[in-house]
Amino acid sequence: MSTSTRTETAAAAPSEDARAAPDAGRLVLRIALGLIAVQAAYRGWLCYRGWFVGDDFAFIGRARALPFWSRAYLLHDYNSHLMPGGFAVIRVLTDLWPMNFVPVATLDVAVQALTGFVVFRLLRELFGPRPGILIPLTVYLFSPMNLPAFVWWAAAINQLPLQLAMATALLMHVRYLRTGAWWRGAAAVAAVVAGLLFSEKTLLIVPFIAAFTVLYFGGGTGVRRVLRVARAHWWLWIAYGVVAFGYAGYYVAEVPSPTRGGASVGSTFTLGTELYGHAVLPGLFSGPWSWHPVGWNAAVANPPQAVVWLATLAAAAVVAASFALWVRASFGWFLALGYAAATLFLVANSRATVVGPSIGTEYRYSTDLALVVVLVLGLSFMPVAGDFARGEPQRLVPRASTRETLAAYRAVLDVPARPTGIAFVAVVAVSFVYVVSSVASSNGYERYWRPNYAKPYFANARHDLAQTGHSLMLADGQAPDRAVWHWVYPYNTLRSLVGHDSPRPTWFGPGDTTSSLYVLDRTGHARLAGVNGVAARPGPDGACGWRVDSAPTRIALTHKTFPWTWYVRIEYIASKAATTTVRAGSLATPIHVAAGLHAVYVMSTGAVDHITIDGLSSGALCTARVQVGDAVPTPGTGP
Repeated sequence: MSTSTRTETAAAAPSEDARAAPDAGRLVLRIALGLIAVQAAYRGWLCYRGWFVGDDFAFIGRARALPFWSRAYLLHDYNSHLMPGGFAVIRVLTDLWPMNFVPVATLDVAVQALTGFVVFRLLRELFGPRPGILIPLTVYLFSPMNLPAFVWWAAAINQLPLQLAMATALLMHVRYLRTGAWWRGAAAVAAVVAGLLFSEKTLLIVPFIAAFTVLYFGGGTGVRRVLRVARAHWWLWIAYGVVAFGYAGYYVAEVPSPTRGGASVGSTFTLGTELYGHAVLPGLFSGPWSWHPVGWNAAVANPPQAVVWLATLAAAAVVAASFALWVRASFGWFLALGYAAATLFLVANSRATVVGPSIGTEYRYSTDLALVVVLVLGLSFMPVAGDFARGEPQRLVPRASTRETLAAYRAVLDVPARPTGIAFVAVVAVSFVYVVSSVASSNGYERYWRPNYAKPYFANARHDLAQTGHSLMLADGQAPDRAVWHWVYPYNTLRSLVGHDSPRPTWFGPGDTTSSLYVLDRTGHARLAGVNGVAARPGPDGACGWRVDSAPTRIALTHKTFPWTWYVRIEYIASKAATTTVRAGSLATPIHVAAGLHAVYVMSTGAVDHITIDGLSSGALCTARVQVGDAVPTPGTGP
């Protein structure tokens, strides 16, 4: 037997040790479950302290406005995202718990915890129940890289299913290779299909799995290895191909491309330094520890330059150590490099062409890299364990010059025959330090995520609309930008946001008339509407202003408005009840005149330089205050 063969056989030994060390395996499981529980509790605490933000309101508005089982709802792209599964989940949550963030946060925590457990099972399937798998698991669970796309629902609805699909597909694929059971391979394909229902980036899993299989479970070298893997699993590659090319074909044909092209080498390089130097690498080492606020409820990585250099040097040291210790350590880093290059290309030719290279510091565009890197970290330091019925495992082989060094920390890397103190103490110590540092970094992000202007705004609106016990006549408009971003129009309008609350408001529009019109102020409270704009000229009848009796009266404005849809408020005192018609712009609106001092609201369209009140059916009225313009809240008033 050759030295290489003996070494590889020794590297496979952990699977035998695993069967002989149930106590160690159980302890690894308990620690893993503890880490997952701590992550779920901490991330849940962060998530429940927030609320809906930005695109969340567009998703809710679409769910309320469009039929569930319609192409317009499920298959319509959103900013070039094809996400029918996401829209289905959004619709169910919106129907069952409208504008309630607790079920949203609860679902996100549950999916994140499930994903963490699947990642643990993947690491255990690949490397056995050795203590060393707990370190990459800790990195995945607590790295701040995947925090922003967890707490923000609009990002989580894509990113959480993507990560779950990736981990599940890899786990099922490895089990297929280990057992040869065809249904496990089919389950891997099904996981990819499920992921594609939420995020088009799931497509990257297919070439990743193919490269992973060739590098770690194919025999031979070069082209021969590729051909052997292709022949050994031909039906599985066909299944993956049908899914990938079928989805890609539909996406290209039906969805506006997110890639705009034109990214220069220089801009791509700058983006790469932002994406990997300032965001990913510090994030993998539990950073960035410093954040830069963006908008009202978000922040991007903003590590000090010293942290950038230290993280870069630390990453280089990790890669160099793996190369120095193991033959074939390069395989894993090739996988990471390929996935990182694909991510850089997508961001460089899509969002970066609009926002610029600084978009690289936004973790939403690199969230899934955390899972890829922790898998590669394991592959680069721990030999694949056990036998495989449908694969030829290419295990890490210790370099002859470093075997003594490897022996020094073998207790941490390998599956112990029993739960030895040094192994678990070392793992717990490293994990504890990483968790503490990650929590400190994540708390910095929470400072910007937690303050939410929308939450009290909608609470006030719901309270005021509900306390009246009847439907208020409400002027439509747009919520303040701090509450709902204006670029999600029309889903930032009050009609979309509070139009479904009970009792439902009545929306004031052209042809309507009322004596009590309400508008929401900047805090969400319902206030009586005033009109800010162009006023009437002083009337000819002294204190009466403009007198209206049985003959029509033309009331001139101080100047002409530009063409638009305007609110008109007429304050009057009438001798008796009557009816008449108000003509403003191109609209004629019949109104009821009440005896005494009152106000009436109508609307106008087009350019307006005068208001005409047709003759009254009986009696007379005086008006000195006629205003045409926007509806504005009157401070101190209420329903």
